[in-house]
Amino acid sequence: MKRTILLAWVCIASLCAFAQNKIHFSLQQPQPDDLPTAVANALQQRLTQMLTRQSAAAAGADNVFALQPSLEITDIMATEGMVQNTTLATGNLTLVALNRVDGTLFYSMTLPLEAATMGNEEKPLKDLVASIKVTDRAFTRFIRISREKIQEYYAANCDLILQKARALADMKRYEEACSYLSAMPDTAPCYMEALDLLRELAPHLPAGQVPADTVIVREVVEKPVIVEKVVEVPVEVEKPQAEAPVAKQPAQPMDYELNVSVNDLDFKVLDCFGDRMQQRVTLQVEFVNRNEDIARDKILFNSAFTDEGLELHSLEVSGGSYWTMRNMPSRVPLKQELYVTKVSKPFDSFSYVEVSVRGAKVVIRNLPVRWN
Repeated sequence: MKRTILLAWVCIASLCAFAQNKIHFSLQQPQPDDLPTAVANALQQRLTQMLTRQSAAAAGADNVFALQPSLEITDIMATEGMVQNTTLATGNLTLVALNRVDGTLFYSMTLPLEAATMGNEEKPLKDLVASIKVTDRAFTRFIRISREKIQEYYAANCDLILQKARALADMKRYEEACSYLSAMPDTAPCYMEALDLLRELAPHLPAGQVPADTVIVREVVEKPVIVEKVVEVPVEVEKPQAEAPVAKQPAQPMDYELNVSVNDLDFKVLDCFGDRMQQRVTLQVEFVNRNEDIARDKILFNSAFTDEGLELHSLEVSGGSYWTMRNMPSRVPLKQELYVTKVSKPFDSFSYVEVSVRGAKVVIRNLPVRWN
């Protein structure tokens, strides 16, 4: 039981780590296919050094994000009249960031190379590889933008990502499925569904094997009591060792007014935070259905007004549009995320928020918003 709990937390912590720009890459076989073995090996070694320097090297074989390198010579110019023949070789190194499971291409870069060399056949290629500087800022920019593109893709294709992850799980490719979810940002509409799926995958992982690149988990594993607490009551964990995303940890207890139209439904707001870059406000809520006769029903995000009286119209419920259907077993604390998108400028608080849960009207007033 403890191993299952630990593995579940490792999966979840892994996803959180990736959502904080910790997407890692494995290296594909360099192209073209007829590249001499010695040159291909030298290129892979050089690029591995680069990835390690960027803290972007994948440690596991099941990592789904990869770099496809390609090396080509564009021109060779030989000098004349010298004691030794010298050749100036120019070429290009192309890197493509991709998903090796479904072939999605995220970003590419071409780096021009130049090397003075002597000899023929493999020598110009080897010298071009040797001219690659792993400290080149172009690599830093490439890794940063690739990570950004991956997170943008995941945020925009939530349902498709979950569908493919489930397909991998159905084929018993559990490690790949877990890794496939690894880049899901915590701002994505289906972030909570991804966490639920990771919990389902955890018991199927081999003993002693954890998802790649879960560096932050090692401190948590040393404190199993904290780990079990995180799994059972994730919202109460505020320990710095767990390194949960800052956006999910309120700086202080929430202060707001709440009215629920029925007495067999408990409801509370766990956090309310805004992201200026994404122009979005996220409400993290928790509710408990105490009606034994209701096991499944709708959640609707009906309306929201700022403290200046401006009505916001772009309202979403994670897992759907402005509403979603979900299971509601009685006496079970359930979490849900609500989103207000297309927020053109920050505001201090919501003067009025109305949500419908299981047909009950929930009204929240004077809810403060903290901005990241």
